[in-house]
Amino acid sequence: MFINNALNYRVTAPRPVSVPPSVKVAATDRVTVPLGRYQLLRFGSLDAHKAAELRTFATQWQPRKLDGYTIHNEFFTPFKTMDAAALTELLADLENKGSFDFRTNPVTGLVQTSETDNAHMLRQWFTDSCMVGHFQRKKHPGMWRKNMLTNAAALNSPDAIKAVEKTVADPAWYREGGLMNGVFHIYLPRSVAMDTDGLPKPEAIELDKTWFNQKRLASQALMLNHLVDTILAGPIAHQGDDAAPWGFTEKDLQGRGKELVTTAIGNMARYLIAVNTDPKTGKPNFKTPSASSWEEAPFKEGMTWDAAIMVASLEKLQQLLELSPSNKKLATLQSKINAAAPTVTPDQLKRYIQAGRQYVASRITAPLKAGKAPVQTPNRPYDTSLMLLAASDYRFDPEDTLSDARTRFKLIKQTKQALLGENGLRRYNEYQLKGETLHDSYLNIAFHFPDKLRRLALNIAPAKAGKEYGSGDASSVDDLKQRQALSKFKHTAEWGLGLSAGLQGLVKVKNDVLTTVEAGKHVAEATALLGQVNEEIIDFINRNIAAIPGPMAGNTRVLRADGTECPPYKPLEAYEVVPDNNGQPVKIPGAHTLPWHAAQLYDALHQVIAADKREQKLAA
Repeated sequence: MFINNALNYRVTAPRPVSVPPSVKVAATDRVTVPLGRYQLLRFGSLDAHKAAELRTFATQWQPRKLDGYTIHNEFFTPFKTMDAAALTELLADLENKGSFDFRTNPVTGLVQTSETDNAHMLRQWFTDSCMVGHFQRKKHPGMWRKNMLTNAAALNSPDAIKAVEKTVADPAWYREGGLMNGVFHIYLPRSVAMDTDGLPKPEAIELDKTWFNQKRLASQALMLNHLVDTILAGPIAHQGDDAAPWGFTEKDLQGRGKELVTTAIGNMARYLIAVNTDPKTGKPNFKTPSASSWEEAPFKEGMTWDAAIMVASLEKLQQLLELSPSNKKLATLQSKINAAAPTVTPDQLKRYIQAGRQYVASRITAPLKAGKAPVQTPNRPYDTSLMLLAASDYRFDPEDTLSDARTRFKLIKQTKQALLGENGLRRYNEYQLKGETLHDSYLNIAFHFPDKLRRLALNIAPAKAGKEYGSGDASSVDDLKQRQALSKFKHTAEWGLGLSAGLQGLVKVKNDVLTTVEAGKHVAEATALLGQVNEEIIDFINRNIAAIPGPMAGNTRVLRADGTECPPYKPLEAYEVVPDNNGQPVKIPGAHTLPWHAAQLYDALHQVIAADKREQKLAA
C-alpha cells in the first residue's frame, strides 16, 4: 500500500465522508459503483516486472483499422451517415456496458476524478465537479444539487475566503504574486464532513498541501457559472412547472444552504472582477496571468478560454440579479448575493463583461474572420481548451445566431486540424516560452515508469535520479524543461476531452443553424453550413466511440499505461505511448478514466440525437 501523508490516505479505499446520524440519504440517491479494495499508487510506481509485462502487452496490442479510424474495441462500426435510431441504440449499449458509471459519493454528490488507483487523481477539482454535471443533471439531478452545495461549502472555507479578500484588497497580490496567490481549485474530498443539518462544514475542508499552482481561473468561473445556473433552473427563479429537477429547491436554499450558495456566488464575482482589474489604473484588464486547464507555467497575457468563461459567468450573474423579484424567496436570494458582493454593481458588471468580450473577440472572432488562427494565448495559439470554449455557454455574437454558428464552427474545425492525432487531440503543440522550445511532456512516453526504468526502456544513458513529476510540479519553464528531458513531441498523449467537447460544440452550431432556417433567414447559406456541420458531427462521433477501450480479439486482458487493468468500455483521459519489447512506440489506453470526458460525451450524444430529430421534423 502506498501511503501519501500529504493526501492523508492510509487505507486501501477512500475514507467515507463523516455523516451524523440525523442526516438521511435517500435510496434513490445511491448511485455509487462499488469501490472494492485497491491499493493507492503514484506516478512512477511501476516495478520492473510490471514494466516488462506492460511492454509485452504493447507489443501485442493491435487496434482495428476501419474507414480511416483506429478503433480500440470490437463493438463499434463507424457511422457513414447520420442515423438517430442507430445512435440511440449505441448510447443505450454504452450505458449497459457501464461507460457512464461513475464512483459517486451519495452524501456529497462528488464524483471521483478518475477510476484509478493513483492517489494523485483522488483529489477533487472544481472543473471536474462542474463538467460531470453534463451527466448528473440529466441522470441524477439530486446528486448534482449535492455536488454544488459541497463545492459552495469549499468556496466558503477559510482558505478560499482569505484568498478572495487579499485579491479584492489588492489585485496585484494575484496578478504579480506567486503561483499560490489565488483561490484554490483542488481540495481533498475525504476531508468533507457533514454537520447536523446535512450540509458540509466549510472549516473542515482540507487542501492538498503538496499542491503548487492556484492560477487556474476557469475553475472559479465555472463554479460561479454553475452555482448561478442551478438557481436559475430551480423553482425559486421559475415559480412554475418548467423548473428543472437539477435546479436548487427551496429546501436546498433554506438556512445554511442559502448562506453557503449566496456567499460563494458573491465572493467569486468579487474575485473574478478583482483578478481582471489592472492594479495601476483600476480599470478592467483581462490580460491576467493564468495557467488555464493544464496547471502549468502561467501565461502573463492571459488565456482566452478562462476569459470567456469568466465573462459567461458574470453574464449569468447579471441575468439572475436583473430578474424581476416575483416572489419573496427570489428577492431574498438577490439581496443576499448583493450583500456578499457590495462592490459588484450593475454598472461594474456591464463594464467588465464588455471588456472581456472585446478581449475574446480580439483573439477568436477577429482572427477567424481574417483567415488566421484563433488564439488561446499568443505564445501557444492552438490549445484543446479552445474546444471547451466552443462547447461552453459563451456567445461569440449574442445578436446574430448564424454569425455565432460560423465562428464556433471555424473554431472547432481549425483547432481539430491543428491538434488531431490518431486517438484524440493533443493538449497543445510545440511552443516558445522565455526563449525555450517546449512540448507537452505530461503523460508522454513511458511516463509512469520510474526514472531508472524509463531511461532503460528508452535507451537513454543513466543519470542522477530524475524528479517524478506526476500530475503537477510543472509551473515554471525550468520544470517544464526538466519534465520533457525524457520525452518527445511526437510521443505526446492524445486526449479524449477535446473530442467530446468538440462534439458538444458542433451540436450547438447545428441548433443555431436550425434556428436560422426555422426563422426563414439566410436559408441557402444556413443549409449549406448544415451539411458541413453534419459531416463533422459524424466524424467526431466516430472518433469518440473508436477511442473507448474494450476487449479485443486476442487481447481479453487490456492493460493501461500505468500497468493496471483497464476498466472496459470506460472513456479515457488520453492514449499514451509505451515502448514495446522492440523499443517501438505504441499508443495504448492511458492510465486514467475521466468522468469529465465521459459526461461530455453522454451529453453530446443525447444532444446529437435531439438535433437530428429536429432537423428531420424541419425537413418533413
